[in-house]
Amino acid sequence: MESRPAEPLAGSVHGTPLDRCIDLYGLWLRYETHSTLHSGQKARAEFALQCDCLDVHYERGLEELRALLRRARVPFPGGG
Repeated sequence: MESRPAEPLAGSVHGTPLDRCIDLYGLWLRYETHSTLHSGQKARAEFALQCDCLDVHYERGLEELRALLRRARVPFPGGG
């Protein structure tokens, strides 16, 4: 039986900064249960991904996504 390497965890140190942005956004989208409320968090998450990460402002986008995940109490690698 051949073993395969484990897949990187979402938001892990593997991959490019854009990969980490996409992973963190995916986690937020998957686990944020209040996305139907008009708190502006969905817009903030989308802005972080589309305007920061895709425009090569990775750290700004990653920090916003991490803050949203912390606020939603969604655990993520490196979430501290």
